[in-house]
Amino acid sequence: MSDPLSHGAILAMYQDDKCVHPVLQVLEVKKILSQQQNQTGPERYRLILSDGTNYMQAMLATQLNRLVNESRLLKGSIIKLLEFTCNTVHDRRIIIVLQIDVVGGAQANIGNPANIEQKSGGQPPQPQAQPDRRPPPQQQQQNNRPQQPPVQNSAYSNQNRGKPAYANNSNNQVDDAAIQPIRSLNPYRNKWTIKARVTSKGQLKHWNSQKGSGVLFSIDLLDAQGGEIRATMFGDAANHFEQVFQDGEVYLISKGQLKIANKKFNNTNNDYELTFDMNTQVVHVQNDEQIRSVQLEITRINDIDKIEPNGMVDVLGVIHNVGDHGTITTRKGDQLSKRTLTLLDTSSRTIDLTIWGKDADREDWQSSTLLGVKNAKVSDFGGRSLTALGSSKLIVNPVIPEAQLIHDWYTQQNGYIENIKPMTTTKSNLASGEEGGVGGTPMTINELKTQVEGLSGTGQVSASCHVTVLTVKHDDPAKLFYPACPQPDCKGKKLDENFSCPTCRQTQDPEWRYMLRFAVMDYSGQAWVGAFNIQAKQLLGNVEATTLRQIEQEDKQRYEQIFESVSCRTFQMKINGKMDDYGTTPQFRGNAAWIKPVTDYGAASRHLIAEIAKLM
Repeated sequence: MSDPLSHGAILAMYQDDKCVHPVLQVLEVKKILSQQQNQTGPERYRLILSDGTNYMQAMLATQLNRLVNESRLLKGSIIKLLEFTCNTVHDRRIIIVLQIDVVGGAQANIGNPANIEQKSGGQPPQPQAQPDRRPPPQQQQQNNRPQQPPVQNSAYSNQNRGKPAYANNSNNQVDDAAIQPIRSLNPYRNKWTIKARVTSKGQLKHWNSQKGSGVLFSIDLLDAQGGEIRATMFGDAANHFEQVFQDGEVYLISKGQLKIANKKFNNTNNDYELTFDMNTQVVHVQNDEQIRSVQLEITRINDIDKIEPNGMVDVLGVIHNVGDHGTITTRKGDQLSKRTLTLLDTSSRTIDLTIWGKDADREDWQSSTLLGVKNAKVSDFGGRSLTALGSSKLIVNPVIPEAQLIHDWYTQQNGYIENIKPMTTTKSNLASGEEGGVGGTPMTINELKTQVEGLSGTGQVSASCHVTVLTVKHDDPAKLFYPACPQPDCKGKKLDENFSCPTCRQTQDPEWRYMLRFAVMDYSGQAWVGAFNIQAKQLLGNVEATTLRQIEQEDKQRYEQIFESVSCRTFQMKINGKMDDYGTTPQFRGNAAWIKPVTDYGAASRHLIAEIAKLM
């Protein structure tokens, strides 16, 4: 059998000469035992690599640990180094193995290799001596005269000591050879520079503990090679860099501390994380098209049930239903907004995503919109559901190939997706077929009422109903509109009679919103349904409440025509039903969570024919 090894490669790497994809043999694979028993973090493996002539020690990057755990990388294996670096650690040269191909199974040692350290006398390669460039003696005397201190123009000059270095390099004149990929960062390399985009910018957070209090700030970084890492700043560095780093911008960064990632707080795809301090150097550069704005490791919705609870996933889907805006009271007594979005992808499965705070307050959430979610937390509540955390990122209409595929699929189906199955099954979606919007098997009004009557406690049932609007109550404008606070932090809160907000305690011009009641019917029965601002606009053709209130005051005839245009029209609605106690008599109460007018009767008929065929 011929010798496959790249003889001379070990010597070349030891001397820092370029060596492209050498083929080597693994003489030893040894797990490194931590000196601290309580230390947490990934396992580390030491290798001895041979080219048949010499051998040298190496460290395996933690992202390659799976090769050892899966018994693919063994003593005697033949490997091709695809990416590596060679560092000096405690006066010894170490190969850091970043990416490999295992090209041959375990076999006997090839050749009689010698220890490269002993061959070289144990001395790592030294920088080449520079020629003597001193000027002649006469010129030296002239140069010995006192000189004026140089003007400090660099972002890294002495005048910036005590401040984090920052510059704006709009010309983007950077030596790309000096930039390291994020995935090549390791504890054995102290000097590095990365070029990365901020893909997620956290908020400045204040913390308190028995040891004291402080402030911290985190960002997620992504480079052109797809490597990502989280960087965290504390104290003065947090206050400074929170102003420097902007979401979506590209920066050159150097001088940070690398440490094992705490996966309790860090869900990036990296075993390490960075800490930036007052010595960290940051340069803002021009946009680099090679660095994506977001990197999604997409998990299809039908595969989420394979993810353990509390795991993190990236998902991409169509917003199939927009839930009602709600609030909860936190342990601190604060009011926190929440909303549930139902996502659908090409697996014809839906899953509920809960969003919070400012994201939940947004009024522009619309069904049929593509939404990518990075770092959503998996919950096993009611089957499988998702929650957006503070570190999660919501991307509306992401520009990635996978998004175009889902868009084309959904467009071809014209929004009517058959046999939709939910991943989230709770009391809030007991409807047959697809629970949460257009598609699936519609539920009749009587079926919905029957489901609701069978509930115990304060549960509710959501159903997708194909209904016709009979009438909309509008005789008393005081019951049709309500004045809401326009401030972003308390948007939607009802103002008192003096237009004063109970939350921000300001008196201001209100933002008028709807509070509709209307009757619907199908062949099985009828029901009264309520609708708040978003759903009411869907029903009334996107007419704003402020506009309709003004029309009511100025043009009564047009006001009536708007409501007449809705009567006897057919809609597809998601109706949340529950039982309310009116005195001693429980009564059905419905609220529309989503409304879409039926305009393509051909598609609707074909859908119903397909459903009938299943029953025959």
